[in-house]
Amino acid sequence: MASESELVRQSEELFTTIPMNLRYETKMDDASKQVTKRTKIFTFTEKQKKRNSLTLCRRYTNFGRRYDWADNFKMGLSRAKQEDKPLMMVIHATGCPACRKLKTDFASDKKLLELSKNFVMLNTEDDEEPKARKFQIDGLYFPRILFFSPCGKVLKEVINEKRENEDCKYYYSTAMDITKSMQKVLKMYRK
Repeated sequence: MASESELVRQSEELFTTIPMNLRYETKMDDASKQVTKRTKIFTFTEKQKKRNSLTLCRRYTNFGRRYDWADNFKMGLSRAKQEDKPLMMVIHATGCPACRKLKTDFASDKKLLELSKNFVMLNTEDDEEPKARKFQIDGLYFPRILFFSPCGKVLKEVINEKRENEDCKYYYSTAMDITKSMQKVLKMYRK
């Protein structure tokens, strides 16, 4: 898990352009009277909420707020089963230049957004990535995009056909490559 200072730095980066109020919440241990936790809390005035009207979580802003993101793999898989849709998992890292480039392309691509309505979408960053080997099929690199069947089976055959590195089958650098894989998955699940 990221350290408190790292989380604060990330929060400050995200909100540098949005004016807001800042306060600290302190939790004390009743027995020892020691501070157990100090949390930085960002709050908006009602006027700011109306003007900005955005979701504050990084997950929803990095790859586009218009996507319907699941909160985590377990919830995403549950939704995939319930809605009988394949799951698309985007795995990326904060300091990754290739991820930053892909985020811009991903967030602005209309075709990808339209196709996403046929998937349960999951966005994992840094420590949010599940650690099981099935998420690291051919290594740990970023960004990776994996597709799963509605019952949770990794679709290993869905790879980026136009990848730059032969060893990194699930590496995507453009929205166009992602949409091709999404279309392939949809063909597999059309009834």
